[in-house]
Amino acid sequence: MTGCLESIDRLDELGDASVPFWFDMHAMVFSNNTPALEAKLHEHFAVGRLKKVNSRKEF
Repeated sequence: MTGCLESIDRLDELGDASVPFWFDMHAMVFSNNTPALEAKLHEHFAVGRLKKVNSRKEF
């Protein structure tokens, strides 16, 4: 989720998040309730989560 005017700016921010690779954008989704959509996506994909030590971190 981003509030950036340019989505590519958010990709640059994520690239600085101590991850071993850069991010690519494959799709953009606009929503009237972005926080709820993001929470629902996290809930849906939680079963396949690889990083289980700290669930508050995305990566």
